[in-house]
Amino acid sequence: SFIGMRPGDLAIEFAKRKNWKLRPRNIMVEGDSDVRFFSLANKLYKQETELNLLGGDISLFACGFGDSGGTPGMLEQLPPLLDIIRTDPDQNGKILYRVIALVDNDHPGRSLIRGLTQQYRQLRAFRDIFILNRIFPRTASEPNALTSQIEKYNEDWKGLDCEIEDL
Repeated sequence: SFIGMRPGDLAIEFAKRKNWKLRPRNIMVEGDSDVRFFSLANKLYKQETELNLLGGDISLFACGFGDSGGTPGMLEQLPPLLDIIRTDPDQNGKILYRVIALVDNDHPGRSLIRGLTQQYRQLRAFRDIFILNRIFPRTASEPNALTSQIEKYNEDWKGLDCEIEDL
C-alpha cells in the first residue's frame, strides 16, 4: 500500500477522476439519459413511499456521457473499474465496493454481455452485468437460477428489445 493511502482510496480516486460517486453499492448504466430516468423513478417512488431507491450506500452513474457512454463506453470503463476495486480491498481482503452494470436488452446490450463475459472470465451475467428485463423476479440470487427465472417471467416479451426508456 502507498504511504498515506487507506484501503479503497485508489478506487475512490479513480472514480472521482471519472466524475463517478463511488459508494458501497453501485450501478453503472450506459449513459446520462439512463441516470435521468432512474433519478425520475427515484423521485416518484419517494413521493409515493417516502423511501429512496438511490443514495445512502447506493450510487448510480453513467459509464460516460454523450459519445463516451453507451455500450462502447461500458466496454472501456467497467473492466478497469472492477479491476481497481479488486486490487484495493481492506486489510482482511474484503472488497469495499460492489459495482454492477445494467445495460439495455437490445442488440448492443446483448452483444456487450457476451463480449465481456467471454473476454473477462471473472465476469458473469446476472451477477456482474445485468440486462434489462420488464420483470426481475426475486426468487433466486444465484446467477444461473436467476437467469432461468428471468427468462421464465419475461417469456411474453422474448425477442423484443427492452430499454430504460420503455419502462
